[in-house]
Amino acid sequence: MDHEIAKKVTAMFDNRRFNRSRSSLFTAFATSVIALIVFMIVIFSNLSVRDDFSEVMTIEIKTVVPYLPLKSEKESNNNPIKQQITLNNNTSTNNTNNLQILEVFGGKGVSENFQQRAKEFLRDDCEVNFMMTWISPAEMFGKREILSIESVFKSHPRGCLMILSSTMDSPQGFEILKPFLDRGYKVISITPDLPFLLKNTAGESWLEEIQTGKREPGKISLSQNLSNLMRLAYLFKYGGVYLDTDMIVLKSFKGLRNVIGAQTLEPVSRKWTRLNNAVLVFDKNHPLLLKCIEEFALTFNGNVWGHNGPYLVSRVARAVEGTDGYNFTVMTPPAFYPVNWVEIEKLFKVPRTEKDLKRVKVKVLEMQKRSYGLNRSVMVSVDGDSVKLNVGGEVFETTASTIQSTCPDSLLAALSNPTSHGSIPVFIDRDPEIFSVILNLLRTKTLPANSSGSFSKQELLDEALYYGVESLLRSAMLPPPLLGFDASLISTITPATDGVPSAFTATAGDASLWIAHGGQISVYDWSLSHTGTVRTHLNDITSICRVWAESAAIGSGSASGLHFYDLSGGRYVGSTHWTDPEDPRIHKARVAAVTDSSNGVFASFECMHRENSVLQIDKSTLQVAAVIGQQPGSSAKTTVPEKLRWLPTNGVLVGSAVQRGVFGCSGYIRIWDPRSRGIVWETSEPGSGRSSRFGDSLADMDVDVEDLTIFKVCSKSGDLGMADIRKLGEDPWVYMSDENPGAWKSEDGGYSVVHCYRKQVLAARGGGLEVWSSVKEKTSDDPNSSYRRNFVDKEEDSERGMISKIEAGGDRLYVSREFMEGVEVWESSNFSGIVSFE
Repeated sequence: MDHEIAKKVTAMFDNRRFNRSRSSLFTAFATSVIALIVFMIVIFSNLSVRDDFSEVMTIEIKTVVPYLPLKSEKESNNNPIKQQITLNNNTSTNNTNNLQILEVFGGKGVSENFQQRAKEFLRDDCEVNFMMTWISPAEMFGKREILSIESVFKSHPRGCLMILSSTMDSPQGFEILKPFLDRGYKVISITPDLPFLLKNTAGESWLEEIQTGKREPGKISLSQNLSNLMRLAYLFKYGGVYLDTDMIVLKSFKGLRNVIGAQTLEPVSRKWTRLNNAVLVFDKNHPLLLKCIEEFALTFNGNVWGHNGPYLVSRVARAVEGTDGYNFTVMTPPAFYPVNWVEIEKLFKVPRTEKDLKRVKVKVLEMQKRSYGLNRSVMVSVDGDSVKLNVGGEVFETTASTIQSTCPDSLLAALSNPTSHGSIPVFIDRDPEIFSVILNLLRTKTLPANSSGSFSKQELLDEALYYGVESLLRSAMLPPPLLGFDASLISTITPATDGVPSAFTATAGDASLWIAHGGQISVYDWSLSHTGTVRTHLNDITSICRVWAESAAIGSGSASGLHFYDLSGGRYVGSTHWTDPEDPRIHKARVAAVTDSSNGVFASFECMHRENSVLQIDKSTLQVAAVIGQQPGSSAKTTVPEKLRWLPTNGVLVGSAVQRGVFGCSGYIRIWDPRSRGIVWETSEPGSGRSSRFGDSLADMDVDVEDLTIFKVCSKSGDLGMADIRKLGEDPWVYMSDENPGAWKSEDGGYSVVHCYRKQVLAARGGGLEVWSSVKEKTSDDPNSSYRRNFVDKEEDSERGMISKIEAGGDRLYVSREFMEGVEVWESSNFSGIVSFE
């Protein structure tokens, strides 16, 4: 039985019928790689394997959601070289080369020739219609690419392969493919007609702008980006299977339809995080392809590696998720990308332990069962391979493993592949001093201590983007986990105009910051670099909330409605207004508070006659889905909510309102269930059941969504109260105390602002800032033992002004003060948390 299996598997890669050709099609390297895989598959073929692998993830696309780009792209196609590989940034030289490239892809006589030859070729009965692109000289179409073609016809003897290439559409290219033609395989090289392929798509106008110089092609080779665009345009026009020229086909694609492969998954949820465009299987006229072409034209960036390739298909797949008509299948990484740079090294070494042997067995069996193809770009020896890069005239030497293990999909990873340029150092026309910092980052995953003084943050970011290692630089530059008791003020972000912030919001994920000042919104990315300012149609913005990755919902104290802006393009999206044709009082309602949720956007509106309510707004249509808790607003107990918090665990909405006067504060905390639109629980202050604290009502409140706890601060005593949402009653408050009185006493009385973040409660007393940190182990049943108080700032920090708002995002804390310009940025020390005392 094992012998029969061995014969069948070996037959898949049998190269004897190709040996009759004068030109050998298999190299020693290729043979050894395939032989190793075959050998492993044969050895382990008699082992029983659980049939529990989930092979595909079928996606029903539902909601339009903007998405941040992925990390980087590594193209399979090589740079055009003969004796020296050069990445040149000279504008005049690049423009000349780009015009020559475009002329080749759409010159006189190309169109008629392409259409006629493509029509005749595709007329034949093809088992599967494959397509590749080749943008390098024909002499560089070598053994690696030949092996890819062989694998196509091994699994699809009646398949067809069209190579879109002007260099392979030549006598030299014909001689390269002749051994396949002599044996009856259907393969052809045709010079592509790009204008014809892009006709009646958004790519048509993009091509015209590039040709006329209205759009800059960027520093990345235009040929690389044309390859990304051509594969999309060809599949949209004709349909079929696109393969990179370094893909090895392991089994038939015949059963695949409208498929794209994921390269990485989120470790916990197992949802895809990054797609790759090295393999695309689509019907002609598929809407996803058209959307990708549109995205290419609208967001083209020729300076960022991968932005127009894998990043692009990932962005589009995310953006159309949930939309009718965009059905396709995302296959898990083992389908096309079963081996990464780290794993390939282990597969080419003799297992030293039983654990190593077991790991190899599992990987080979997984490939045998689940893999349709294998990306051969990973099939290089990483055991001590030296890589030389000539950057700006200075030669740097490192190893392929250093690059591949840290950023396998970057420009540097592509250039470190010795099969792309042999032993010739790649010349990169960039600053060698900054590259030395990048190389150190690859080696140690940290930045040198003197890098911040030698180069600006923007210089490092620009170079990291060029080399495709932005994610690595990002992890090195981001602050350590935020610990309030060890935080310190590091900078103040101040907009150029109208520097006093009227509102701001931070992102929990990457700590980016959006500041509203006047009628403008200034955007700061994860590195706190200013990426742009958007001028809205409002005179003042008093509420702002991030509802999509690049979109905000904003409200104004002087204009009605909730307004949505796409900050990435500075585009007004739409507005939502609270109106009621049957009630004339409901008009010109202004927004007091906004919060986002998976069920939509919640916003509190107040009319000129004080009538108010909370509206649930559908994010896909921007229409009102529900009106919750409408009330007259004639008293403190019915005033408009000034703060809203969504609890995803319970699916409820928490809101609060506080009125301040000469006799103190009064207000309420209320919980609504959007499903029933009713009140689940509420408390009003001053109120009954609290005789010992009557007159000491709340000044502010916030919710710890992880612990399901409401925190409030009292307006006179400054006490901090907490209530378990799961055990709410008439008077559920437990007041926290600590033996540590703090470093000083504020003359301003009680707290004014409270904010919950990662089991930390940050409270502002006048200009001073405190943090109550959760203690992991409780020593008793007393809730007071679960939190400890520390002052965050120094006494001189508190003298800068009254704190008006606190918000945290990522590992940063943001603070604004009344009538003061800018937003303060607080971070923990890199050494915090190293020593702890129980």
